[in-house]
Amino acid sequence: EPCTDCGGDDPLPGVSGTTFFDENGAYFGPSCYNGEMGTGAFYTGDYTSPFKTILGKNDDDIQKKLNDMWNHYFVSSNKVYYEKNDGTAYILDTGNNDVRSEGMSYGMMISVQTNHKEEFDKLWKFAKNHMWHRNGDGYFSWQVGTDGNAKDQGCAPDGEMYFMMSLLFAAHRWNDSGYMADAQAILKACWEGNTLFNGSSYIITFQPSQGNNTWSD
Repeated sequence: EPCTDCGGDDPLPGVSGTTFFDENGAYFGPSCYNGEMGTGAFYTGDYTSPFKTILGKNDDDIQKKLNDMWNHYFVSSNKVYYEKNDGTAYILDTGNNDVRSEGMSYGMMISVQTNHKEEFDKLWKFAKNHMWHRNGDGYFSWQVGTDGNAKDQGCAPDGEMYFMMSLLFAAHRWNDSGYMADAQAILKACWEGNTLFNGSSYIITFQPSQGNNTWSD
């Protein structure tokens, strides 16, 4: 549904055409635009890589770049992805020798976007078993050891958002309702419970706790 309070009458013109920012620089998205709608990739199904459309790279060059990225972070001697004997895997924070919710969720996002379901499932299993709070509040411990033991049970909201979004992508990509159920559980708990979203200022808060829920990071 088009929004009713976009912070401005019309999108401000940009160098390359229409942009969706109000006079204060706040992004309000194409759903607020009263002009032509439905031209984005979501509507057209055309997900041509910007490496091709903007940088002029061909398909082989793009795929090689993606393969090199995957091999560097998930396979090579410089990898940050490590599998455990229990069918789980984690992304190592090499600076602190532990596991962070941000890195785990980013790893899941990379896995689903590059169609690596096995690695995605192993990362999600680790996060679900060792990081997702068992009290149903929807949040994740942002810092755990490589053994899964929590070091800090507070949340880091970008982790929650990427967990949820990667699960939504996975549900669609691999046609799995289980991913969708998990994504919706996170969203519902963070939205309706001890909320991660500040409705008065329209931001994802730094923390849902008192004193940290009026500003973002």
